[in-house]
Amino acid sequence: MAKVISAQAFISLLNDPKRIGKIVEITDVFVDEEVELNNYNYTCSYAIVKNVEFSKNVIFNSVNLEYGIRFLNCRFDKVLALNKSVANGYDPELDKDHNFNSLIIDNCEVNRVQIYNKSEFGRGVSIRNSSSIKDLIVEQVLVREGGLEIDSSQLNGKFSIRSMVLNGLGQIRINNSEIDSHVICEALDVGSFSLIGNTFKDHVQLWKINSRSGLTFNNGIFNDDVLIRGCTIKDTLTIVGDQFKKSIKIDIEDTTNQLVGQVNDIYISAGKFGTSFIFNGSDKEVKKLHVDASQNLEGTIQFNQVSFQTVLFKSDNHKGNFVFSRCSFSNLTFESFTNYGNLIISSCKSNTNHETIFKIENSNLGKAQFFNFSLNSFKEINIVDSYLSDIVTSDVTWFSDTQLVTGSDDTQINKKKREIYRQFKQALEKQGDKLNALEFQALELIAFKKQIASDKQSKIRDRFILWLSQSNDFGLNWTKPVCIITAITFLFYLIIAIDTTEELRWLPSLNKEDILFTVNTLYNKLYLFPQLFNPARGINKIFHEGINLSTTIYFLDAIHRIILAFFIVQTVSAFRKFIK
Repeated sequence: MAKVISAQAFISLLNDPKRIGKIVEITDVFVDEEVELNNYNYTCSYAIVKNVEFSKNVIFNSVNLEYGIRFLNCRFDKVLALNKSVANGYDPELDKDHNFNSLIIDNCEVNRVQIYNKSEFGRGVSIRNSSSIKDLIVEQVLVREGGLEIDSSQLNGKFSIRSMVLNGLGQIRINNSEIDSHVICEALDVGSFSLIGNTFKDHVQLWKINSRSGLTFNNGIFNDDVLIRGCTIKDTLTIVGDQFKKSIKIDIEDTTNQLVGQVNDIYISAGKFGTSFIFNGSDKEVKKLHVDASQNLEGTIQFNQVSFQTVLFKSDNHKGNFVFSRCSFSNLTFESFTNYGNLIISSCKSNTNHETIFKIENSNLGKAQFFNFSLNSFKEINIVDSYLSDIVTSDVTWFSDTQLVTGSDDTQINKKKREIYRQFKQALEKQGDKLNALEFQALELIAFKKQIASDKQSKIRDRFILWLSQSNDFGLNWTKPVCIITAITFLFYLIIAIDTTEELRWLPSLNKEDILFTVNTLYNKLYLFPQLFNPARGINKIFHEGINLSTTIYFLDAIHRIILAFFIVQTVSAFRKFIK
């Protein structure tokens, strides 16, 4: 059974003048009075308090702890408080395991830990090894080197960290712990912030955190909502293997407090999002979003009003539901990506101030949905060896042929383009978007024409068919065949009008009277011109007077009627493009 001592006796042990070296060690006692330490009654350099039970408060008021203090296997029935206390010293002899901290709470049971009012630590604060703490309050604390570590411990009351500054690479690191508290972390300036392997049973709220490195979620369980607002993450927001049973929401801007944060990079891999992951970007820039999809990535991941420099999707998305709404991209890339889940890009476009590219390489976008997406705003559309026939589109502004890059050598460009246009045509036909399907059909045939034109082994008849098909832009333009046949018919009209007039000969003349006579003759026979548009006409029956026609005229008439019939079909085909 531990020896019962008074508060004064405990203080005397801390200041034992007979101690050897820098370390004071107090073990196996029970202190039944409140212990209040100050700069006058605390003079040791470093203390180890082991197997000690405190029934009342233990308070450090404006104490210079020098190298610090370690509590090991202790119990605090009331409060352990450090008020405006300092531990800025460091001795390598005390850091033999390279895990030295100024304040260590090791395998302790504490009702309330309170560190506040401009307390300073040279080597950080550590709560570890199955410590159990009801309330943890940290406020107005400076750590010059190191950070705040909570490892393999339990907290089940109030959890509040406010106005804490960790210099250099100092990090807040919570590992393998169970926290049954509403977690509030506000106004922190840290090197990094990581939550690894924890279980959080209540809300987690992060506000106005400035992390010079990153914010990491890894293999944790969050039973309630997570809210991150107005935080600046100058490196990477990482989510790998976490389970969010409700929602995680990140607001770059806090309009209530006129606070604007920043996230440089985002990396998402395995993770389960019960309700949703929502990132509200307020049109601020994110340099890179990297999604490394997997079978363990589930739930809705939504980005609203984010200006991305680079977005990269890789691997296989099985159960993820990705939504981009009102976002802009400088580089949107799908690389070796297969979409079995859902992908929605809505009301998005490229960034206007950057070299922009939309790239799909060795990927299958599955039933990805594009709504009000301005593909024409990208400088380059790069599609390489990918499957697009199942995509869904609505109100998409499509790219032009000059924007499309296939990543192929010169001999394969048109073949690759033809395949890409075929897939877009097929996808649009499935949705009943006949107009845009026809546009891609025309581009497909143009690419095919260029392909066989450059292929010496292609058949001449195929080239001829495609050449003729251009007369109505492959079924899209009715005015072109009308203009062509009008010109050809007018030329045929001139031939037969001149050939059937005995006074005219096929000889040039600049004589004014000859020119006037020719014009007058053509005018008198103008009634022939509209009749030539009838492919079922009889050439000898369209003249008002009986006339003998030459064999040449009958031959030209037959040729003209064949040409006329072809262009009538071309015109009708183009007129029916909406109902084919």
